[in-house]
Amino acid sequence: MGILHETFSPLPVIPVPGGECYKSRLEYILNSEALILFSTDRYGRIDFLEGEGLAQTGFQSEDLVGISIQELDWTATVRSGNGGLRIFSPTQILKSVLLGEEVEAEAKFSGRIFRSRFSPLRYEDGEIQGMIGLSLDITEAKKSELAFAQSSRDFRTAIEGLPIVVFSFNPVAVVTFAEGGGLKRLGLLTEDLVGKNIFERSEGDPESMEAIRASLKGEESRYTLRIKGRSFETRLYPRFDEKGRITQVLGVSNEITIREAFEKRIAESESNYRNLFEHNSQIMFLFEYNSFAILKANGVAKSAYGYDGEEFLEKSLLDLMPPEHSLQLGDRIRGTGSGPNFIPEVRHLKKNGEAFYMDITATRFEFNGKDCVLVAGAEVTQRVRTEKEKRFNLAILSQISDAVIALDSERRIIYYNKPAEEMYEIEWGENPIGKHYSELFQRDWMSEENQKAVMEEYERYGQASAEVIHILRSGKRVRIDCNLKKTKDENGNDIGSVMVIRDITDKVRARESLEKAINDLETTNQELEQFAYVASHDLQEPLRTIASYLRLLERRCSSHLPEEGKEFIQITVDAVKRQQNLIESLLKYSRFGAKIEVWEKIQIENLLKGVVDDLFTGLNAADVDFRLESEMPIIQGGPEQIRQLFLNLITNAVKFRSKERRPVISVSARESGEEWEFKVADNGIGMDPKYFDKIFIIFQKLHSLGEYPGTGIGLSVCKRIVENHAGRIWVVSDTGRGSEFFFTIPKRRSE
Repeated sequence: MGILHETFSPLPVIPVPGGECYKSRLEYILNSEALILFSTDRYGRIDFLEGEGLAQTGFQSEDLVGISIQELDWTATVRSGNGGLRIFSPTQILKSVLLGEEVEAEAKFSGRIFRSRFSPLRYEDGEIQGMIGLSLDITEAKKSELAFAQSSRDFRTAIEGLPIVVFSFNPVAVVTFAEGGGLKRLGLLTEDLVGKNIFERSEGDPESMEAIRASLKGEESRYTLRIKGRSFETRLYPRFDEKGRITQVLGVSNEITIREAFEKRIAESESNYRNLFEHNSQIMFLFEYNSFAILKANGVAKSAYGYDGEEFLEKSLLDLMPPEHSLQLGDRIRGTGSGPNFIPEVRHLKKNGEAFYMDITATRFEFNGKDCVLVAGAEVTQRVRTEKEKRFNLAILSQISDAVIALDSERRIIYYNKPAEEMYEIEWGENPIGKHYSELFQRDWMSEENQKAVMEEYERYGQASAEVIHILRSGKRVRIDCNLKKTKDENGNDIGSVMVIRDITDKVRARESLEKAINDLETTNQELEQFAYVASHDLQEPLRTIASYLRLLERRCSSHLPEEGKEFIQITVDAVKRQQNLIESLLKYSRFGAKIEVWEKIQIENLLKGVVDDLFTGLNAADVDFRLESEMPIIQGGPEQIRQLFLNLITNAVKFRSKERRPVISVSARESGEEWEFKVADNGIGMDPKYFDKIFIIFQKLHSLGEYPGTGIGLSVCKRIVENHAGRIWVVSDTGRGSEFFFTIPKRRSE
């Protein structure tokens, strides 16, 4: 800032009023404030430089004294008379001062900003000898000023971009300031508000006027006002001086039109979601993530679990699950992510302890400031049971020895078990699922009539059985017994069929062999029966001759025979008669062993009347009380054989009557399933149960001829007749208590 004279002094030679005292004060100011005091000669050389402000420039006084200010790097900004700003160089500053002007400027030097006054330095005679300058370091203040200005600009920019109005009014309610983007939205300018009474802008709204009055009393207040179709929420903040008096009220109006609409939509949405939650057909409840406490539940959930509203909300998620699984399932549900998480077939417990299953979707989210999980579920108990039954049935099917093949409606294979795999030669790695059954085998019916009958039965009843031949891919022919059954869905629609198949190749061979043996046996029996009939007939001829000649001998020689001879003749005649009776019984047994050729309807009641009439003499002689104790049915059978059956049983009852009481013989009948069950009962001598099986064997007798004559063939004939009719015969008796003979005859003829 210039070079002084050769000799330097601490202070320039300046007239100093007050002498040394003033000088010391000046030195104190220079050393305590961020000031720089300097002076130059007419050439701008610095001849004096002092002040605390010099320290911030990085220079010391001796660094600059003697240097011209025109050589230093600094500029000055000068405000002109019209308010404009001009940049002055050091030379221009010096020239202006040497012309007698005082220059005030902001000077920038060494990175610092100074507020400076440059004045002429005069001799005592008034001649200008140089320049004196006083500079105050305002760098920090300038930065603060710039920052404040920037903040002000940022604030103004911000509020002008926001849908708000920032304003203030004084204690007499006159608006003193108004800015913000909200003005533009209302079509207003700042000047439309500033200077106006705030009550005039409230448009007579009671809420806003009350809030303004409250703010002027020193209370913070708020109000909502709708202007030109827009809603503004205004908050008022009173400001006070140090004595507590209101200096102004600051107001901030925020447009809430969109927020109101949004809040309305939220309220509607919350209502919709509440309705969706409460009236949803699914089970829905909400529990707190950390504690498992149930916070909300809809009506379906309460009903499903069997709790009322308040009772349900006192429960934990763990209370709804089996104790042995609750923690594991709870952690599984709680461990899901934020998105919907599907968990199938979760076992839950009702209030009464009954278990049921649900498919659930768990969604984690925040509700009323809490970390929660929403559970939505549908009961699938029936499906789970059905699946378990299905798995159980499949397990059973896999264990049975018969082959099982399930087909869909297109006759494609949807299931087969191990025996089917073996029967139809399905190789390892081969998968016939989805293939038509004809790729495994071809069917060959026994006959067209057989095929037609089976298919008619299948279509009519939904199931059928048939013996058919399956021709395998290898050409092997397998005789099978096939049970075919339709499968239906829950609506009763046909969805396919199931075949249960058994290889009966060996069985058929055995059956054919058995049929041949039976035919051979029947032929042999017929031949034997014919032989027995012929033989019996031929045997009777010599017996009749012997008996005739013995009687002739007895008549002609009776007077010449001793008593012993007559006795021998009688013994021989009796033996011949017994032999004839035996042969007659054998013929009868042989005759009833023959197949019934003609089956007829038989009215049992009429048949019994005929039997009683035939036995009238014997029954009357024995004083028998004969009773029919029920209605008699009409059956199908051989009339002659059925007549002989009742005749033998009634005759047997008469023969073995008790001598101690009047004989009572009763006949009754009852239905027993697909059979008629008959009973012939008496009150005779009865028999020991150990003989029950023996009495139906031919020629077996329980008594001697002297006690009860007979051949022992009557009950065996009864047994053969009943068996000819595909029935059964048995006895219930005890010694001295009479006997009850039962036999059955099927209602329908057995082919």
